[in-house]
Amino acid sequence: MKKKFFIKSVFFLIFLLSNFSIFSQNNTSSPYSMFGIGDLENKKFGISNAMGGVGIGVRNPYILNFTNPASYSSMDTLTFLFSVGIKNKITISETENDETLTNDMNLHHLSFGFPVIFKKWYVSCGLLPYSSIGYDINYNSETDNNDDIKYTYQGVGNLNKVYFTNTFLLKEKFSFGLNASYMFGSIEKIKLVQPEDINSWDLKTNRKTQISDVFFDFGFQYTDSLKDFEYTLGFTFANKTELKAEVNKVSEQSFFNLLDTLENSIYEKGDITLPNSFGLGFILRKKNKTTWGIDFAYENWKESKFFGENNDLENSFSLMTGGEYVPNYRSIKYFQRVKYRYGAHFSKSYLKLNGENIFDYGLSFGFGFPLSRKKSTINISFAIGQRGTTKQNLIKESYAVININFSLHENWFTRRQFN
Repeated sequence: MKKKFFIKSVFFLIFLLSNFSIFSQNNTSSPYSMFGIGDLENKKFGISNAMGGVGIGVRNPYILNFTNPASYSSMDTLTFLFSVGIKNKITISETENDETLTNDMNLHHLSFGFPVIFKKWYVSCGLLPYSSIGYDINYNSETDNNDDIKYTYQGVGNLNKVYFTNTFLLKEKFSFGLNASYMFGSIEKIKLVQPEDINSWDLKTNRKTQISDVFFDFGFQYTDSLKDFEYTLGFTFANKTELKAEVNKVSEQSFFNLLDTLENSIYEKGDITLPNSFGLGFILRKKNKTTWGIDFAYENWKESKFFGENNDLENSFSLMTGGEYVPNYRSIKYFQRVKYRYGAHFSKSYLKLNGENIFDYGLSFGFGFPLSRKKSTINISFAIGQRGTTKQNLIKESYAVININFSLHENWFTRRQFN
């Protein structure tokens, strides 16, 4: 039976990977992604999506929590965990004069983990998105000579990371985890200037940046009990890191069918700086009944540079809270064993445009559906929120997100006994 379950999981994984290129081409459709390295993807995992993003203090033996690498020490002995997530986001972008609707679907994560030495050493590996760019902006401007010029800004691309985590249970209550991640991907930004005057040349600038480098981050968790409750304190940290990057910039001017390349700087080498960042989390849990938690995360983007330029980014922060409730995990009634989750978040992004900070806030809820009597679950979450404002000619985005996560649990290392 377990063999059949594993084979089905493998075929499902192959199906997802065969469609990964489709998902990754359009991870976002937001004008805000034209700045910096794009829209930063959250570090939410299976149950965290429904709990407002809470995860730094979460410990769950049947869930892979890549928000804090120290959390993997909660895995059971002889366990193999596999997790895959799919995300669909519907966004209504609103200006003072216009409104557009977009829909983006992508593979959110792919990860697995298992204990190497139970109660001592655990490992996990996976593929996660880091940031996404996707926009197509058009507007007209008038020169001093009353000539119209059409400007077009387009961007596409994704940065992803493959991580490998080693987690150690240093003492019964204290764990430490270290992530080694490989960042890879490309970002392409295009600017097109088209004068209305037929005697003028069109100008097109294409800037493609490729990133490929390794970086590290780590986390701690401390767990103890208080009467009928268990609590966990979590901490994560990443030091400022310079990632190697190469840029290819091509500028072209055209007049009808004539084309002239003005500049072609092939693979100019440089660095892109990831900021210092830290996170704090607290979880209070009554075993197999209720869970409540709160997280705070901070990133120092002001010191980040892109090929030596600061890009005028701001420091960002996020505040998240949420919980989970299980009516009766031993019940023979299915919906008594379902996990019911809720959450909320508020964050300030690394963007400040036209004097306005860009805030993001929203609510979420979801369910954890157990698969038969197994420890595997299907986690489904729903979130609604808003980002940005229509003030100062900016854009307000209202969004709805659906996340589906398959968390598969298997006892792989059990030795069969025969009579």
